[in-house]
Amino acid sequence: MVDMSKWEGEQQLKPEEEGEYLKDLCAYLREQQTLSNPEKNENGVMTCEVVPDEVAAHAADVIEELWGRIEKLQYEVKEAKS
Repeated sequence: MVDMSKWEGEQQLKPEEEGEYLKDLCAYLREQQTLSNPEKNENGVMTCEVVPDEVAAHAADVIEELWGRIEKLQYEVKEAKS
């Protein structure tokens, strides 16, 4: 399990910490679990299973994609200035 406690509090991230924070956040999101849709078991009782949270994992994918685009744009701006 990813330890997100180092990011807790009302501190503002330094620009050099943003990548590490997002990496930890995405790993944390991918570890999230949720309950499956209820189904009747052989005794007729409704039960759920603990399953990976697909929405949280998808959110991690989107965050990583957007962060990659931001980094690319930052690099392009830096190159254009020089």
